[in-house]
Order: sequence, then structure tokens, then C-alpha cells
Amino acid sequence: MKNIEKYEKLVEKAKDYLEKRDFKKAKEYFYKALEIDDNAVLRNNIALTLFLLGDSEGALYNLQLLFTSSEEKMNPNVYSYALASQIYSSIGNEVQARFFLKKAIEEFEKLRKMFNVFLPDSVKEYVIMIIKSAAALKDHYLIYELFNKWQGYHISWENYYLAGVACFNMKKYKQAANLWDKISKTIFFASDIAKIAILIQDGVIPAFELEYEILSLEDLKHIIKKSDDQKDGLKKIIDNGFIRMYYLSYLLEILEKDVCDEICENMLRQLILFTDRWGDELAKRILQSNRFPEKSKFIAAGALIEKGVYNPKDKIPVIINGKETYIEIKQTPIINERNEDLEKILLESHTLLEKSKIEDAINLLEKTIKEKGIYPPIVLQLANIYKDKKEFVKSRSLYKILEELGYMHPEFLYDYASFLMKVGEIEKVIEIINRIEDFVEKTNNTKIKTELERVKTLLLFMIQLKEYNFMEDEKMRKEIEEKPISIYATLQRGMKNKPAHWIEGAYNFYGLNKAKKRNEREKEIIEFLLKKENLKKLLFELSGEEKEILKYLLEKGGWSKIGNITRKFCSMEGEGFFWNEEPPKSPLAKLWLKNLVNIGKTKIEGKSYKIVSIPVDLRNMMAEILK
Repeated sequence: MKNIEKYEKLVEKAKDYLEKRDFKKAKEYFYKALEIDDNAVLRNNIALTLFLLGDSEGALYNLQLLFTSSEEKMNPNVYSYALASQIYSSIGNEVQARFFLKKAIEEFEKLRKMFNVFLPDSVKEYVIMIIKSAAALKDHYLIYELFNKWQGYHISWENYYLAGVACFNMKKYKQAANLWDKISKTIFFASDIAKIAILIQDGVIPAFELEYEILSLEDLKHIIKKSDDQKDGLKKIIDNGFIRMYYLSYLLEILEKDVCDEICENMLRQLILFTDRWGDELAKRILQSNRFPEKSKFIAAGALIEKGVYNPKDKIPVIINGKETYIEIKQTPIINERNEDLEKILLESHTLLEKSKIEDAINLLEKTIKEKGIYPPIVLQLANIYKDKKEFVKSRSLYKILEELGYMHPEFLYDYASFLMKVGEIEKVIEIINRIEDFVEKTNNTKIKTELERVKTLLLFMIQLKEYNFMEDEKMRKEIEEKPISIYATLQRGMKNKPAHWIEGAYNFYGLNKAKKRNEREKEIIEFLLKKENLKKLLFELSGEEKEILKYLLEKGGWSKIGNITRKFCSMEGEGFFWNEEPPKSPLAKLWLKNLVNIGKTKIEGKSYKIVSIPVDLRNMMAEILK
């Protein structure tokens, strides 16, 4: 009995590590369990873990033990055959991959006949493994055939997603859109890719192939790390169909809102620049379509010139307001030499700032850049103003202009690094420090050397200070997480655990602005959230992931151990403490700040656990709205 309990605990721990993507630890605990018992389910898990670690040979060895064993407990199942197929696909052995996929389908059909119509969920789960195996072979037609054949067995959103990808790659765009629309309430990006499929069908966007694999942030970082440079990394990323879909979602914003802000502008420019003929075709369709706003046409034309498709003096054919015309892109002059007239304008902007006439200073500097060209000190001044105003998208684009010009003035490097530090891009600051070191080695200018060394020292100090503050912030937030809370805590009880500036942040977020004292603010927040129309509007505006966490908690009776949430959705690592200065980014932290969940420690069966719970006075109303 003790051995069975020990075995189950080891397997549970291994699966936890598997979900956290700590494959080495998962392997360690699965092998510890193997010392107690050997069976097909455990060997499947070991094979999967080894496969994820890149050890295809070891994975296949474990599966082969099942395929050759005569023991009943070692009998392979549908999962075993499907996993073998995926592993063989990964090493380029299509013959074996198809052999084992066929075996998986045959075994599933036997189970279908055995259970007749009423298949248990544990058997239905095999469908996703089989479809994933067909996806690894890029067999679009087989995926579509199996999806339709096994209607009623699809208990995972992945079935609909992969069937949609198959349709997309077979140029059945309407069917793809219909399948993705069915999971739009579960997967936040499904609605966007469905719209993109229809735009391709309508000829607005050129066709491309979509990969079956959904790339994670870690995958993207790995691609960039292996790339020769940033441009090479971007090209490799955008060549991936899934990431191209992400970029195209910004194009949707241009079409739906008829605006093209700086983020959309940057995404569109990169889509054209870093894809070969597909990007050229996209740009030409934008130029010739009535559906795109004028600004996007200038971006497309500019990108084609930058790419070398057109020369700077060429007249580029375009349709604007239904009329055929031409675009001529004027090159903005770059003024590197000191210019006394522009220095006077720079001085005038300083005077305006001293008088708190910030908008006048912005107008003056923007007008000067537009009329005279890029004079780095003026661009830097404008970037710094936007940084102080916390308009980070605008300030970033101006700093990027100077960075791309190779501007090495100490003041710029310090200001740009300060900005990057503010938005949490420490790695980029380290890049600037490395650039300073390279420049110092090459230059003979003693004055510049001294100034750059000073900037480098300041930046290194800033990084150390940021890291120290980060650790302190994490410590303070975790202390709040450790405070006692009941599973059935109310809104009011949950707020009692929070620091004053979190209450103030939520109060301001809800647009409440009369109360000055904490207890008055708490009372107003409670009154606000308990009004159904307010809660309904708030829930409607949440991100897909935030809604999914709330739905999950409601399904679990209104609460869950925090470990289940962090494994299934997200953690709050790195979120800091001073959320009034830097709002949280993770869905869980956002819900906590908005008072839609309580977080703290409680005792369950004599043990202390950290939990996430929906305030008990919101549960019924929230469940009704989210239905």
C-alpha cells in the first residue's frame, strides 16, 4: 500500500514538472516511479518527456519495450502509437510515422466499436493525439477527414484549431474561419485568425501556409538567439505562419478602425520588409485596395522602396478614395553637422518646457522635424518629452530612429538606456553597454572615451539598483500573497489584505474619484462591483485569458489552489509590488488588482495552501454573466 502511494506521489510530481516544462525534473521523478512499478502509461510518459528533451532515440526505446512486450500491463495503447508516429516524423522517417499513425487509428476504431456510441472522455482524448500525429506529417486532407469522421469526440479546442489549419492550408478559408469561430470564446486569437482567413478568401491578403505548431515566447527567444542578427531573427520569425497571423492581427486593426498607429505601422513595415515575394504582394494589394486607409499605403510604399522594389524617385501607382494616382516618397534629410538655426529651436523648446508649455514644445519640435529633417538633438529632446509623459510608443520610435542612425552621443545612450530600464528591457541596456565598450576601443577621441565610460558606469549601477529593487518588490508582493484568506472571503475581506496603493489603483481604474480615505474607497468599489451592469461591462472588457481564469474558478466551485492556476494559465513572477507605477501584465495579477479574485493562504485538511478565489459576493452574478 505504501509503495502504491509513493508511486502515485512520484508520478504526480513528475507530471507537475512536465506541465511547468521542467523536463529534466520530470524525467528524474518518472524514473524514480519506474523503480517501484513498470507499466504502459508510465513508459508513455517517459517517452514523451525524453522526446521533449530532444532524446528521440531514448523515447523510441521506451515505446519499443511496449511494442515487443507480452505482459498485459505493458500493452501499448492509442497514445503509444500516436506518440511513436510524432517522434518518427520529427526525425524525418515518414514511412514509420505513417505506419504508427495507421496503427493508432486502427486501435481507436477498435475502442469505438467496443464502447459503441458512448465513449468515455479518456478515450476521446486520444483523438487529439491522432490529429497531432497527422499534423506532424502535414497531412491536411487526413486531418480534415478524421475531424469530420469523429464528430462528437472533440473535447479539446485543439481539434478545432488543427482542423482549421488543415482547411486553411487546403485553401478552404471559409471552413477554416467557421472552425476557429467555434473556439473564439476559449482561445483569444481564434476570432482574429478567422477574420484573416476570410480576408485571404476575398483577395485582400495574399495566401500563405500556416504551421500546426503554436509557438511559445520561449520558442521565439530561441529563434532569435540562434539568428545571425536582429534582422535575420525577424525574418525567421515572420516566416512562421503562426507569427505572421499575429502580425496580420494588427492589419485587422487598421481595417476595422481605419487608423494606423505606430505599433500597427511598425508591424506592417516588418511584414513587408522581412518576407520575400509574399511581402511585396501584400504591399501591392494594400496600394491597390480601397479598404486600407491612406497612411497604410504610404507605409507600404516606403517599405517597398526600403526593400529595393522601387527606387526613391519612382512614382508608385496607388488607389486613394477610389481614384488611380501615384505616391512619391520624399526622403527625410538627416542633419548630422551642428546647425545654429536648429540649436536656437532646441533652446526655444527648453524655454517652453521650463514654463510648463509641454504641448507647445512638442508642436515646435514635431514641426521642425517635418519641415527641416532629422536633427538628432531635436529628435532626442522630443523622445525624452514623450518618455516623461509616459507615451512610450512614441518615445520608442524616436529613440529607434537615433539608434538606427548609429548615433553614439553619451546623452542619447544614457537617456535611451533609462527609457529601456523604465519599460523593463534590461537585455537591451546590456546591448548598449556592449556597444559603448566596442566604440571606446575604436575611438581615439579622449573626451568621448571619458564621457562614454562615465555613461557605462552609470548604466551598470542602474542595472544593479533595478535588480535589487526588483527583488525587494517581489518580496513585498509575496508577503501579501502569504496573508490569510478564506475560500469564502468577500470583496471587503479581500481588500483588507491589500496595500493602500493597490486600492487606489483599482479605485482610479473604475473611474471613481470622490473619496480620499481608504475605507471610503473600499466602500465605493464594493458598491460599484455589486451593480450587475458595472460587472457585466467590466467582464466584457477583460482579456480572453482573464475570462478563462474566472470560468475555471467558477467550474471549480469559485476557488482553486494557486498552483493549478499557475500551471494551467500563468504565474505572477516578476510582477513587482508598486502597481500604481507599473501596472501588472499577467492575467492573474490583473484580476487581483481589479478585485475580481482574492489571493492568500488558507488551511485545507490541516495543511496550509495558497489559493485564488472569486469573492463570494460576486460568484453567482459572475457565473450568470459569463454563461
